[in-house]
Amino acid sequence: MRTYIQRANGDCWSGDEWININSVIGGRDACDWQTYEAATGHLDDALARDEEGQFADARIVTVD
Repeated sequence: MRTYIQRANGDCWSGDEWININSVIGGRDACDWQTYEAATGHLDDALARDEEGQFADARIVTVD
């Protein structure tokens, strides 16, 4: 199971930047926070990097 901070367009938060999970090699591993609790701790940081309000739809998702 993987846990991501993800935007509606499919980009995920790696901890440093938003990346496209489907086109970046290793993107799935780079964005996997492994637990909901860990992702929750990084969601505020991801939203803080949003200076233009584009990522307000970011949410934590868990997939198999």
